[in-house]
Amino acid sequence: MIKQIFIAPLRENIDNNIINKVINEMRNMKSKNKNILNINVNKSLDIMGIKNAIVMIIDLKDKTSLIELLNSNLHKEISNKVSKIIKTEDIVTVQI
Repeated sequence: MIKQIFIAPLRENIDNNIINKVINEMRNMKSKNKNILNINVNKSLDIMGIKNAIVMIIDLKDKTSLIELLNSNLHKEISNKVSKIIKTEDIVTVQI
């Protein structure tokens, strides 16, 4: 199994309703992609580390599943929506 971890700092002055809508759309990816075993998406708690960010952890079957997700239309659609509210130049992503 592969965990895809994605941390994206939010742009300033984004309405919480918009942030929550995007987070819900990100969570709904599981119902639209059979390779996603589990997904957790939330706004950071801002206790320590990167503040005011969207954090997503996706569990996938294997490397092939990750590559298929990254190349999918679903990923492109979600990425377009997310890119409007995040600082794309500050994204942190890692796989374990």
